[in-house]
Amino acid sequence: MRHITRRRRAAAPAAALAAALAAGLAGAPAAWAEGRAPASAQAPAGQGAPARVRDYAACVALLDADPAAAREAAAEWRRFGGGAQAGICEALALSALGAQATAARLLDQLAAEEAGAAPPERLRAMRALAADLWLAARRPEQALASLAAALDLAPGDPALLAARAQARAMTQDWAGARADLDAALRAAPGAPALLVARAQARAALGDAAGALADAEAALAAAPEDAQAWLEAGRALEALGRRDAARERYLGAIARDRQGPTGAAARRALQLMEAGG
Repeated sequence: MRHITRRRRAAAPAAALAAALAAGLAGAPAAWAEGRAPASAQAPAGQGAPARVRDYAACVALLDADPAAAREAAAEWRRFGGGAQAGICEALALSALGAQATAARLLDQLAAEEAGAAPPERLRAMRALAADLWLAARRPEQALASLAAALDLAPGDPALLAARAQARAMTQDWAGARADLDAALRAAPGAPALLVARAQARAALGDAAGALADAEAALAAAPEDAQAWLEAGRALEALGRRDAARERYLGAIARDRQGPTGAAARRALQLMEAGG
């Protein structure tokens, strides 16, 4: 059974992951928002901590250029009192190095340690990024735990609900995924990515007509969305409307000639044609 298609990259550049925490940092004290650690988190002068890890902005600046060096620098900064900001930078560096599960575990640990002290926005961002990394590591059960903590802080957040739908789909809980996507769409009506995801969940539950309705609604809102074309083709094929399905598959191929969605549409079309 197909999983809900991930719309986020599993291994985004470190700077992009750092940006994912920007909303959380916005609710933090002014020193964090400006990219400076408060005095209590600065590395003590004269004790050997490299200048490059004396604040969060400097640590993040290393990430894309040299994630291994950033990880080492962040770990050292933590030892010199860098606190949660050093830990976040270390987690981002671990993710950039491909250690998604280790990074996710660290972010969850930091969020638990900061509970009740840090701004809720930062805690939510940390839990949400941890969940993304657990999903990238193919660890949906751990992602569900991270998302439960995030949703306690932001009930009804459509992005968090969509992520939980992804995690539930990975455990074959398609009814749960459908329920989360229903709720997400109530919060963000007509969002094409959510409609496509719900089309996949509906298809997995045997509701081809519902899947088609969602896929076509996504296409109306985002005509160049290759995944919406593909899901519409699958739904039409399931309903026995082969000519219409062929057109949707060809539309997906035309919009993603070299990518995975186009390849999936090509395979689906070939299998349909081979079936006579």
